[in-house]
Amino acid sequence: MITPKDRISSLAHAYLLSSAIIAAADLGIADLLWKNPEQTAEQLSSALKIDPRHLYRLLRYLASHQIFAQNPNGTFSLNPESAYLADEHPESIRHALLVTPGLRWNAIGAIREAVAHGKPAFDILHGKTYFEYLAENPEAEKRFNSHMTTYTQEEDKLIAPLLPINKGHTVMDIGGGEGQFLNEVLNHFSDIRGILFDLNNVVSNSKIQHDCKRWEAQGGSFFEPLPKTNADTYVLKRVLHNWSDEDCVRILNNIRQTMKEGSNLFIIEGVVPENSSPHPSKDTDLFLMTLFPGSERTEKELQELAKQAQLQITRIISTPTFLSIVELKLCKLEA
Repeated sequence: MITPKDRISSLAHAYLLSSAIIAAADLGIADLLWKNPEQTAEQLSSALKIDPRHLYRLLRYLASHQIFAQNPNGTFSLNPESAYLADEHPESIRHALLVTPGLRWNAIGAIREAVAHGKPAFDILHGKTYFEYLAENPEAEKRFNSHMTTYTQEEDKLIAPLLPINKGHTVMDIGGGEGQFLNEVLNHFSDIRGILFDLNNVVSNSKIQHDCKRWEAQGGSFFEPLPKTNADTYVLKRVLHNWSDEDCVRILNNIRQTMKEGSNLFIIEGVVPENSSPHPSKDTDLFLMTLFPGSERTEKELQELAKQAQLQITRIISTPTFLSIVELKLCKLEA
Protein backbone atom coordinates (compact mmCIF):
# COMPACT_ATOMS: atom_id res chain seq x y z
CA MET A 1 0.00 0.00 0.00
CA ILE A 2 1.34 3.44 -0.98
CA THR A 3 0.95 5.86 1.91
CA PRO A 4 0.66 9.66 1.61
CA LYS A 5 4.25 9.82 2.91
CA ASP A 6 5.40 7.40 0.19
CA ARG A 7 3.61 9.46 -2.47
CA ILE A 8 5.02 12.85 -1.44
CA SER A 9 8.50 11.34 -1.11
CA SER A 10 8.26 9.77 -4.57
CA LEU A 11 7.05 13.02 -6.11
CA ALA A 12 9.81 15.01 -4.40
CA HIS A 13 12.40 12.74 -6.00
CA ALA A 14 10.78 12.77 -9.44
CA TYR A 15 13.77 14.75 -10.71
CA LEU A 16 15.61 11.41 -10.86
CA LEU A 17 13.16 10.14 -13.47
CA SER A 18 13.31 13.42 -15.42
CA SER A 19 17.11 13.36 -15.44
CA ALA A 20 17.17 9.69 -16.48
CA ILE A 21 14.80 10.32 -19.40
CA ILE A 22 16.88 13.27 -20.61
CA ALA A 23 20.07 11.21 -20.29
CA ALA A 24 18.52 8.43 -22.41
CA ALA A 25 17.41 10.95 -25.00
CA ASP A 26 20.85 12.57 -25.11
CA LEU A 27 22.61 9.22 -25.52
CA GLY A 28 20.35 8.25 -28.42
CA ILE A 29 19.32 4.90 -26.94
CA ALA A 30 15.86 4.99 -28.52
CA ASP A 31 17.37 5.58 -31.96
CA LEU A 32 19.43 2.39 -31.67
CA LEU A 33 16.39 0.39 -30.51
CA TRP A 34 14.28 1.87 -33.30
CA LYS A 35 16.69 0.37 -35.83
CA ASN A 36 17.32 -2.89 -33.94
CA PRO A 37 14.31 -3.58 -31.68
CA GLU A 38 15.86 -5.88 -29.03
CA GLN A 39 19.35 -5.29 -27.65
CA THR A 40 21.18 -5.95 -24.41
CA ALA A 41 22.82 -3.20 -22.40
CA GLU A 42 26.17 -4.61 -23.53
CA GLN A 43 25.22 -4.31 -27.21
CA LEU A 44 23.92 -0.78 -26.74
CA SER A 45 26.95 0.31 -24.70
CA SER A 46 29.28 -1.07 -27.37
CA ALA A 47 27.55 1.03 -30.04
CA LEU A 48 27.54 4.11 -27.81
CA LYS A 49 31.06 3.51 -26.40
CA ILE A 50 29.89 3.93 -22.79
CA ASP A 51 29.99 1.83 -19.62
CA PRO A 52 27.70 -1.24 -19.92
CA ARG A 53 26.97 -1.69 -16.20
CA HIS A 54 25.87 1.89 -15.69
CA LEU A 55 23.79 1.82 -18.86
CA TYR A 56 22.08 -1.36 -17.62
CA ARG A 57 21.22 0.33 -14.32
CA LEU A 58 19.81 3.35 -16.14
CA LEU A 59 17.64 1.19 -18.44
CA ARG A 60 16.49 -1.04 -15.56
CA TYR A 61 15.35 2.05 -13.64
CA LEU A 62 13.56 3.51 -16.66
CA ALA A 63 11.88 0.18 -17.46
CA SER A 64 10.55 0.06 -13.89
CA HIS A 65 8.76 3.31 -14.68
CA GLN A 66 7.40 1.99 -17.99
CA ILE A 67 9.99 3.91 -20.02
CA PHE A 68 11.56 1.21 -22.25
CA ALA A 69 10.68 -2.48 -21.85
CA GLN A 70 12.94 -5.00 -20.10
CA ASN A 71 12.43 -8.41 -21.70
CA PRO A 72 12.77 -11.89 -20.08
CA ASN A 73 15.75 -12.71 -22.33
CA GLY A 74 17.75 -9.81 -20.88
CA THR A 75 17.26 -7.40 -23.76
CA PHE A 76 15.64 -3.98 -23.79
CA SER A 77 13.23 -2.62 -26.37
CA LEU A 78 11.07 0.40 -27.04
CA ASN A 79 7.58 0.74 -25.64
CA PRO A 80 4.96 3.37 -26.59
CA GLU A 81 6.47 5.93 -24.18
CA SER A 82 10.17 5.54 -25.02
CA ALA A 83 9.42 5.50 -28.76
CA TYR A 84 8.87 9.28 -28.52
CA LEU A 85 12.58 9.64 -27.65
CA ALA A 86 13.61 8.38 -31.11
CA ASP A 87 14.35 10.89 -33.86
CA GLU A 88 12.51 8.68 -36.35
CA HIS A 89 9.21 8.96 -34.48
CA PRO A 90 6.95 11.44 -36.31
CA GLU A 91 6.10 13.12 -32.98
CA SER A 92 9.53 12.81 -31.40
CA ILE A 93 10.18 14.94 -28.31
CA ARG A 94 13.93 14.27 -28.28
CA HIS A 95 14.98 17.70 -29.53
CA ALA A 96 12.54 19.36 -27.15
CA LEU A 97 14.35 17.69 -24.25
CA LEU A 98 17.79 18.67 -25.52
CA VAL A 99 17.32 22.42 -26.06
CA THR A 100 19.95 23.89 -23.69
CA PRO A 101 19.23 21.02 -21.24
CA GLY A 102 21.86 21.99 -18.66
CA LEU A 103 20.74 25.60 -18.47
CA ARG A 104 17.08 24.65 -18.26
CA TRP A 105 17.79 22.01 -15.64
CA ASN A 106 19.63 24.51 -13.45
CA ALA A 107 16.77 26.98 -13.81
CA ILE A 108 14.20 24.39 -12.79
CA GLY A 109 16.34 23.62 -9.75
CA ALA A 110 16.07 27.29 -8.77
CA ILE A 111 12.27 27.49 -8.59
CA ARG A 112 12.53 28.55 -4.95
CA GLU A 113 14.52 31.65 -5.96
CA ALA A 114 11.98 32.45 -8.69
CA VAL A 115 9.13 32.27 -6.16
CA ALA A 116 11.04 34.28 -3.56
CA HIS A 117 12.11 37.09 -5.91
CA GLY A 118 9.24 37.17 -8.40
CA LYS A 119 11.46 36.87 -11.47
CA PRO A 120 12.60 34.05 -13.77
CA ALA A 121 15.07 31.64 -12.19
CA PHE A 122 17.21 31.81 -15.33
CA ASP A 123 17.64 35.58 -14.95
CA ILE A 124 18.66 35.18 -11.32
CA LEU A 125 21.23 32.49 -12.11
CA HIS A 126 22.75 34.07 -15.24
CA GLY A 127 22.16 37.80 -14.95
CA LYS A 128 20.43 37.89 -18.33
CA THR A 129 17.18 36.73 -19.85
CA TYR A 130 16.84 33.43 -21.70
CA PHE A 131 16.21 35.27 -24.97
CA GLU A 132 19.32 37.41 -24.41
CA TYR A 133 21.29 34.19 -23.90
CA LEU A 134 19.91 32.76 -27.17
CA ALA A 135 20.80 35.98 -29.04
CA GLU A 136 24.40 35.62 -27.83
CA ASN A 137 24.58 31.92 -28.73
CA PRO A 138 23.50 31.35 -32.35
CA GLU A 139 23.73 27.55 -32.13
CA ALA A 140 21.46 27.46 -29.08
CA GLU A 141 19.06 29.86 -30.79
CA LYS A 142 19.01 27.64 -33.86
CA ARG A 143 18.20 24.58 -31.69
CA PHE A 144 15.45 26.53 -29.91
CA ASN A 145 13.76 27.63 -33.15
CA SER A 146 14.08 24.15 -34.62
CA HIS A 147 12.61 22.69 -31.44
CA MET A 148 9.60 25.02 -31.58
CA THR A 149 8.99 24.00 -35.21
CA THR A 150 9.06 20.26 -34.54
CA TYR A 151 7.49 20.36 -31.06
CA THR A 152 4.31 22.06 -32.26
CA GLN A 153 3.96 20.16 -35.54
CA GLU A 154 1.07 17.91 -34.51
CA GLU A 155 -0.87 20.56 -32.60
CA ASP A 156 -0.55 22.92 -35.57
CA LYS A 157 -2.35 20.41 -37.78
CA LEU A 158 -5.18 20.16 -35.23
CA ILE A 159 -5.55 23.88 -34.53
CA ALA A 160 -5.15 25.48 -37.98
CA PRO A 161 -8.47 24.14 -39.42
CA LEU A 162 -10.39 25.57 -36.46
CA LEU A 163 -9.44 29.19 -37.13
CA PRO A 164 -12.54 31.07 -38.32
CA ILE A 165 -10.78 32.84 -41.20
CA ASN A 166 -12.86 34.58 -43.87
CA LYS A 167 -12.36 33.77 -47.52
CA GLY A 168 -9.81 36.02 -49.22
CA HIS A 169 -8.30 37.29 -45.96
CA THR A 170 -4.60 37.89 -45.41
CA VAL A 171 -3.32 36.31 -42.20
CA MET A 172 -0.31 37.78 -40.40
CA ASP A 173 1.37 35.32 -38.04
CA ILE A 174 3.22 37.51 -35.54
CA GLY A 175 6.15 35.87 -33.79
CA GLY A 176 5.50 32.99 -36.17
CA GLY A 177 9.01 31.55 -35.99
CA GLU A 178 10.02 29.56 -39.03
CA GLY A 179 6.45 29.45 -40.32
CA GLN A 180 5.29 25.96 -39.33
CA PHE A 181 1.86 27.14 -38.15
CA LEU A 182 1.30 29.56 -41.02
CA ASN A 183 2.19 26.75 -43.41
CA GLU A 184 -0.58 24.62 -41.90
CA VAL A 185 -3.03 27.52 -42.16
CA LEU A 186 -2.17 27.95 -45.84
CA ASN A 187 -2.57 24.19 -46.32
CA HIS A 188 -6.10 24.26 -44.96
CA PHE A 189 -7.34 27.55 -46.43
CA SER A 190 -6.56 27.63 -50.15
CA ASP A 191 -8.10 31.07 -50.71
CA ILE A 192 -6.06 33.18 -48.26
CA ARG A 193 -2.61 34.78 -48.20
CA GLY A 194 -0.10 34.79 -45.37
CA ILE A 195 2.50 37.07 -43.85
CA LEU A 196 5.17 35.57 -41.61
CA PHE A 197 6.50 38.11 -39.12
CA ASP A 198 9.41 37.50 -36.76
CA LEU A 199 13.01 38.56 -36.29
CA ASN A 200 15.04 38.74 -39.52
CA ASN A 201 17.35 35.88 -38.60
CA VAL A 202 14.32 33.68 -37.83
CA VAL A 203 12.14 34.29 -40.91
CA SER A 204 15.20 33.85 -43.12
CA ASN A 205 14.99 30.14 -42.21
CA SER A 206 11.32 29.85 -43.15
CA LYS A 207 9.93 26.34 -43.63
CA ILE A 208 6.84 27.48 -45.57
CA GLN A 209 6.34 25.28 -48.60
CA HIS A 210 3.78 27.29 -50.58
CA ASP A 211 4.15 29.38 -53.72
CA CYS A 212 5.66 32.78 -52.91
CA LYS A 213 2.58 34.40 -54.45
CA ARG A 214 0.60 33.16 -51.46
CA TRP A 215 2.85 34.43 -48.69
CA GLU A 216 5.65 36.79 -47.77
CA ALA A 217 8.10 37.16 -44.91
CA GLN A 218 8.67 40.38 -43.00
CA GLY A 219 11.37 40.83 -40.40
CA GLY A 220 11.01 42.94 -37.29
CA SER A 221 10.17 43.02 -33.60
CA PHE A 222 6.65 42.93 -32.21
CA PHE A 223 7.84 45.40 -29.57
CA GLU A 224 8.11 48.03 -32.31
CA PRO A 225 5.31 49.43 -34.52
CA LEU A 226 4.37 46.76 -37.04
CA PRO A 227 4.89 47.36 -40.76
CA LYS A 228 1.88 48.50 -42.77
CA THR A 229 0.32 45.53 -44.55
CA ASN A 230 -3.01 44.48 -45.98
CA ALA A 231 -3.56 41.95 -43.19
CA ASP A 232 -7.13 41.29 -42.05
CA THR A 233 -6.44 38.59 -39.48
CA TYR A 234 -3.61 38.42 -36.95
CA VAL A 235 -2.30 35.40 -35.05
CA LEU A 236 -0.20 35.16 -31.87
CA LYS A 237 0.51 31.51 -31.12
CA ARG A 238 2.45 30.62 -27.98
CA VAL A 239 3.83 34.17 -27.78
CA LEU A 240 2.18 36.10 -24.96
CA HIS A 241 2.90 33.45 -22.32
CA ASN A 242 6.62 34.25 -22.66
CA TRP A 243 6.19 37.89 -21.67
CA SER A 244 5.18 40.02 -18.68
CA ASP A 245 1.80 41.73 -18.57
CA GLU A 246 3.42 45.06 -19.47
CA ASP A 247 5.17 43.59 -22.50
CA CYS A 248 1.99 41.79 -23.59
CA VAL A 249 0.09 45.08 -23.58
CA ARG A 250 2.87 46.62 -25.73
CA ILE A 251 2.59 43.77 -28.21
CA LEU A 252 -1.21 43.97 -28.30
CA ASN A 253 -1.14 47.76 -28.69
CA ASN A 254 1.21 47.47 -31.67
CA ILE A 255 -1.15 45.00 -33.31
CA ARG A 256 -4.25 47.06 -32.51
CA GLN A 257 -2.74 50.09 -34.23
CA THR A 258 -2.58 48.16 -37.51
CA MET A 259 -6.04 46.58 -37.21
CA LYS A 260 -9.01 47.96 -39.10
CA GLU A 261 -12.74 47.66 -38.63
CA GLY A 262 -13.61 43.98 -39.01
CA SER A 263 -10.09 42.73 -38.27
CA ASN A 264 -9.62 40.00 -35.71
CA LEU A 265 -6.71 38.75 -33.64
CA PHE A 266 -6.41 35.13 -32.56
CA ILE A 267 -4.34 34.45 -29.43
CA ILE A 268 -3.54 30.75 -29.22
CA GLU A 269 -2.48 29.86 -25.69
CA GLY A 270 -3.32 27.60 -22.80
CA VAL A 271 -6.18 29.16 -20.80
CA VAL A 272 -5.76 28.17 -17.15
CA PRO A 273 -8.96 26.86 -15.50
CA GLU A 274 -10.11 28.70 -12.37
CA ASN A 275 -10.08 25.55 -10.23
CA SER A 276 -7.65 23.12 -8.59
CA SER A 277 -8.05 20.34 -11.17
CA PRO A 278 -4.93 19.16 -13.02
CA HIS A 279 -4.43 20.86 -16.39
CA PRO A 280 -1.39 20.93 -18.74
CA SER A 281 -1.41 24.74 -18.68
CA LYS A 282 -0.55 24.64 -14.97
CA ASP A 283 2.48 22.46 -15.66
CA THR A 284 3.59 24.72 -18.50
CA ASP A 285 3.08 27.75 -16.29
CA LEU A 286 5.55 26.50 -13.68
CA PHE A 287 8.08 25.72 -16.40
CA LEU A 288 7.65 29.26 -17.76
CA MET A 289 8.39 30.62 -14.29
CA THR A 290 11.91 29.19 -14.54
CA LEU A 291 12.81 30.77 -17.90
CA PHE A 292 10.52 33.65 -18.82
CA PRO A 293 8.81 36.64 -17.20
CA GLY A 294 5.44 35.53 -18.60
CA SER A 295 2.85 32.99 -17.53
CA GLU A 296 -0.10 30.97 -18.71
CA ARG A 297 -3.18 33.05 -17.94
CA THR A 298 -6.79 32.60 -16.95
CA GLU A 299 -9.62 33.97 -19.08
CA LYS A 300 -9.99 36.90 -16.67
CA GLU A 301 -6.28 37.73 -16.94
CA LEU A 302 -6.45 37.64 -20.74
CA GLN A 303 -9.52 39.88 -20.63
CA GLU A 304 -7.59 42.41 -18.55
CA LEU A 305 -4.68 42.45 -21.02
CA ALA A 306 -7.11 42.93 -23.90
CA LYS A 307 -8.88 45.77 -22.09
CA GLN A 308 -5.62 47.63 -21.47
CA ALA A 309 -4.86 47.39 -25.21
CA GLN A 310 -8.36 48.63 -26.14
CA LEU A 311 -9.36 45.21 -27.43
CA GLN A 312 -12.12 42.86 -26.37
CA ILE A 313 -12.45 39.08 -26.27
CA THR A 314 -15.37 38.00 -28.43
CA ARG A 315 -15.12 34.21 -28.08
CA ILE A 316 -12.90 31.35 -27.00
CA ILE A 317 -12.69 28.24 -29.16
CA SER A 318 -11.57 24.93 -27.66
CA THR A 319 -9.18 22.69 -29.61
CA PRO A 320 -8.20 18.99 -29.31
CA THR A 321 -5.01 20.22 -27.60
CA PHE A 322 -4.75 22.02 -24.27
CA LEU A 323 -4.47 25.31 -26.19
CA SER A 324 -7.48 27.50 -26.92
CA ILE A 325 -8.14 30.03 -29.68
CA VAL A 326 -9.00 33.36 -28.07
CA GLU A 327 -10.55 35.81 -30.55
CA LEU A 328 -10.08 39.55 -29.98
CA LYS A 329 -11.52 42.48 -31.85
CA LEU A 330 -11.34 46.24 -31.59
CA CYS A 331 -13.37 47.69 -28.75
CA LYS A 332 -16.60 49.24 -29.94
CA LEU A 333 -16.66 52.98 -29.40
CA GLU A 334 -19.29 54.27 -27.01
CA ALA A 335 -22.08 56.12 -28.83
